[in-house]
Amino acid sequence: MAKIKPTLSLISNAAGTTPATDEGPLSVALALNTTDDITVDLVDQQLITCSTSNAKILDGSVITGLTTSGFTPGSIGCYIYMKNTETSGTNKILVAIINANNSATPTAPNDTALTTTSLDQPTHQSLRSFTLNPGEFAFFPFDYIGDIYVEASAGTPKLEYWRFDRG
Repeated sequence: MAKIKPTLSLISNAAGTTPATDEGPLSVALALNTTDDITVDLVDQQLITCSTSNAKILDGSVITGLTTSGFTPGSIGCYIYMKNTETSGTNKILVAIINANNSATPTAPNDTALTTTSLDQPTHQSLRSFTLNPGEFAFFPFDYIGDIYVEASAGTPKLEYWRFDRG
């Protein structure tokens, strides 16, 4: 089995640091580091051009072949890395992780309604899970329960996408 070793480092100066552009959010300096060894077997990598219409980029039931059973926590799944490759501007990537609700076909975000599940709506009804601003990234485990959708807030930003299947 292959391994990956994700490492996260959070570093920040203390508040009141001079110059103010290097000032941190806390009264003390922060230096948090953590690393893990993860066994993986399959890697999928894509560079996805997002549009202002949502698109399903991962269908959990298709990948696993499971619909209602076999999803023992931690037994199947993957690790997802996503990055908005834009380096400036305002083209954000909206991401939705849609729960299967005991179904192999979760409800897709509604792209046309003004006050419902569309990813770009600012209401509690939106199915948006998070937003990647230009240059931002996310790395997280995903148990293949449901689907992942992406949508651009404007323009056609590119999403760097990696899926590392649990080994």
